[in-house]
Amino acid sequence: MIPEVQPTSLAMAGSSERVGKGLEEAKRQPARTWGFPLDYLTSTLKADAHDLVVVDSDPSSSSGTPSERYVVNTAASSLSEAGTFVLRSPSGSLFVRQLEARNRSPGETLIAEDREEAGTLMGRLIMRMSLAE
Repeated sequence: MIPEVQPTSLAMAGSSERVGKGLEEAKRQPARTWGFPLDYLTSTLKADAHDLVVVDSDPSSSSGTPSERYVVNTAASSLSEAGTFVLRSPSGSLFVRQLEARNRSPGETLIAEDREEAGTLMGRLIMRMSLAE
């Protein structure tokens, strides 16, 4: 089961050690859990279930419509390659950006290549989930 956690638990300021502790605490009391077949995680998503979390893309929404969920790989080994990442802005909103390859660590503040917005690195985007209307 993959825990759904609040974005704030993935993007705490400070060291990657503090981010890791905050994440582990959040995983113990998830908002909900999501079930995925183990072979799907390992063969298709190429990820270890222990390193995955689900986050609500718009936790502050009061519109009543379900928001999109992001499946995020928080493993440090998944952060150095180029790809699509989830970041948390200083205002608390989440955004997705393409980033070039370089060494990164969870909780690091990054400025996306397009220079539009700075954000705190949450992890690599593995999958988006949304309900059909």
